[in-house]
Amino acid sequence: MRITARIFFIITLLIALPATAQDFQKGKVAYDQGDYSTALKEWSHLAQRGIPLAQNNLGVMYENGYGVPQDYKKAFEFYSKAAVQGFGLAQNNLGAIHQAGHGVPQDYKKAIAWFREAAKQGEAIALYNLGFSYERGFGVPKDYREAAIWYQSAAKKGFSKAQYNLGVFYARGLGVPQDYSEAAKFYKKAAEQGLPEAQFNLGLFYAKGRGVAVDFIESAKLLRKAAAQGLTQAKKVLKIMISKGLVPKPSTAASHPESPPSVNSKISQNPAPSSSTESNSDAKKSPRRTPRTSPRKARVHSALPECDGSPLTGPVSGFASWDGCQGTVVANSPPKYAGDKYVGEFRNGNFNRQGTYVWANGDEYVGEWRNGKPRGQGTINFAKSGDKYVGEWRNGKKHGQGTFYFAKSGNKYVGEFRNRKKHGQGTYTYAKSGDTHAGEYKNGKKHGQGTYTYAKSGDKYVGEYRNGKRHGPGTYKFANGRVTEGMWKNGKFEYSKKVTPSVTARKRSRRTPKRKLDPNKIIRASSGSGFAVSNDGHVITNDHVIKGCKHIKIHHQGKSIAATVITFDPRNDLALLKGNFHPSTVFPLSNDKPELLQDVYVAGYPFGRKVSTSIKVTKGIISSLTGIGNNFSNIQIDAALQPGNSGGPILDDKGNVVGVAVARLDKMKVLKKFGSLPENTNFGIKTSVVRNILESSNVSLPRPNTRSISKSKLGKIISNGTYYLSCWMTVAQIQKMKSKKVMFNNLD
Repeated sequence: MRITARIFFIITLLIALPATAQDFQKGKVAYDQGDYSTALKEWSHLAQRGIPLAQNNLGVMYENGYGVPQDYKKAFEFYSKAAVQGFGLAQNNLGAIHQAGHGVPQDYKKAIAWFREAAKQGEAIALYNLGFSYERGFGVPKDYREAAIWYQSAAKKGFSKAQYNLGVFYARGLGVPQDYSEAAKFYKKAAEQGLPEAQFNLGLFYAKGRGVAVDFIESAKLLRKAAAQGLTQAKKVLKIMISKGLVPKPSTAASHPESPPSVNSKISQNPAPSSSTESNSDAKKSPRRTPRTSPRKARVHSALPECDGSPLTGPVSGFASWDGCQGTVVANSPPKYAGDKYVGEFRNGNFNRQGTYVWANGDEYVGEWRNGKPRGQGTINFAKSGDKYVGEWRNGKKHGQGTFYFAKSGNKYVGEFRNRKKHGQGTYTYAKSGDTHAGEYKNGKKHGQGTYTYAKSGDKYVGEYRNGKRHGPGTYKFANGRVTEGMWKNGKFEYSKKVTPSVTARKRSRRTPKRKLDPNKIIRASSGSGFAVSNDGHVITNDHVIKGCKHIKIHHQGKSIAATVITFDPRNDLALLKGNFHPSTVFPLSNDKPELLQDVYVAGYPFGRKVSTSIKVTKGIISSLTGIGNNFSNIQIDAALQPGNSGGPILDDKGNVVGVAVARLDKMKVLKKFGSLPENTNFGIKTSVVRNILESSNVSLPRPNTRSISKSKLGKIISNGTYYLSCWMTVAQIQKMKSKKVMFNNLD
């Protein structure tokens, strides 16, 4: 089984798109017909306009070489552009790119991060991929319980492979209590979706009476379905059942597949689905991708047969003949093993490969085995204390890289172990204080070079330890910059080598005197935009534009009008102002819901007065109906926004307000986090939110326009109804607000 990723189109979403979405639909139809050049043409110009669906689909085409030379780097770029806009399937595909190392260095941790982002939006494939990662230990500690939780989330959404894997987990007691009835239930759900492995396992259950009543006819029916999809195991079992007379020989007609193969199988990378790749059953609906994430061919869970005589209750020697099978043993040999239970794989009469061991006292180990002892990756949970270890094992002992969680204190150690004890490099975190120690350990104690950081004060010790105590040369660095070097012995400070003054003291002595500004002086500090919504002088803007202002002024056609804050909504970043004037133009709010690809115009005064005091208008489209993190109060637009645009109107071609300009992505932060520059990614607040704040303040609203107006008329009403706003603060306030507003550099 390998990590999978896919892309599909939601038909109900396409129905809601306006006429301008025909280009997207045209590209989809062309793709489904194998006309990749037309699909590339139609989706490319939409991708340039910031449409995440189109960007994601181009990523699929470049990754798989559909109509273009295979180019993993371009695929990565397109996935990144769609992913940073919050498009879940692109986030999942980006995770698969990192998992596979296609066009980027293989990085399991980055893959996990992207799978989590997609999972937050409920993408079933991402939920499954997280479950599989925890099952195999890709980028996270191997943890069957955690894997089961993610599989359950994906299974609830109807994801067949998650349903199948849950069936395996319940059948074998991996991360969940062993329960054949539950296993049969999940196998059935996956089998009904055509997954051959699920059909095979459910067929075996009907033959053996596990979780269901014995029914050889139903068993044969399921095995034939699996065999028709090329599962050789199903063919072998059917042959045995027929030879024993359990089921009749099939007729010639019955031996054929019940349905023809998909004519669009070329859309998938793999000629036939396995337990870890997407079925082709819905290939006609969409392009898809199923990249490999490991060069190894993954083993199918159901490959091993059940051990003869399993489940077994008896002496620990009772399974000596078990080899190459999976089984369950409950020991009754007193006093050492009585009540212990093992569920997993056997080789040469011993626990081997994957298995779960539960002690009579409730302790549980889940992980890898060799010759009857934990070896490899594994997790142990201690029932009485609640402590937990996740990491590497050798000869039944914690050995190698691992993490130990202390339940009572909340403390955590991440690092190397040897023969059960902390040994080598590691980091210990104290939950209560937040302090950390990073350094060398020996036989469970701090020993060698280490760094202890005090979270509360910011002080830090860097030096030698012996048997858990500071011992030898060390340096104590105070948070204010003062440094003390000296010798420690058995945890006590012996003497100092030298003392240096604090950094602040040194800076103070070298500082060049500057002309001081009166901190209480009120000066013009920042700017923004706003627009008229009533004939009584009501103006809408952003809350962050007026936050902290001592005075606010509305500037228009050479006049400065003092404004009063009527109300504000920090959560939605809106504010309602009122000035003593009667606007010549008032903007109505649109009653229509915003639509994808809808043309919009954004007006405002970017960069304050540093560039000019004339209004600026940019044109774009609505590229998403939600904002960052699926914020349904916002829309995403590709029209350019700059500092100072905040609070300006977003208008349709009728002159109605469809949103309020609010934010743009910080390109450098996005570049640093995702390795790709966002293009044309800006946001606005929906008019439904604006209407709430106006109605709560009893502001009478004009009726929206019902017809499109000319560009010249639209330009005129934009100029007359959009205002430049200035915020006035004290000098002291300005220093606190610099990171939140467009501040003027000249504070004199």
